[in-house]
Amino acid sequence: MVILTGEEGEEVLRGCVPEIALRRAVEMRREGVAVVVVEEGDDVDLDYRWTGRFGLLTHLDDHYIAPFLFVRFVHEGGRRVFEALLAPEGKYLLVVPDEEWVDDRLLVVLDVEGEERVT
Repeated sequence: MVILTGEEGEEVLRGCVPEIALRRAVEMRREGVAVVVVEEGDDVDLDYRWTGRFGLLTHLDDHYIAPFLFVRFVHEGGRRVFEALLAPEGKYLLVVPDEEWVDDRLLVVLDVEGEERVT
């Protein structure tokens, strides 16, 4: 997991994190929103316990309710990259590349809830 706050110096991560994550971090800094990039090897349950008892799966396991205020996606590098604002406070924007290593339960919700963002 990489947490971006839009501060100077984060551009060194260009090429390591999705471009949309760097742009959104700068755009949302004034609103106090941090951008959290899900990386290969992250455990969406254990590594994200700060979002709920079962991490990012907390609300998905209870009646399959998405824990997001919105979900959008962009096309970047031949793949979709999702951005989802975590409810209820809206203080974290989750950025998730559509990759095989992402937990299927999370990808299904992002896919169903996601709307294409035209940038």
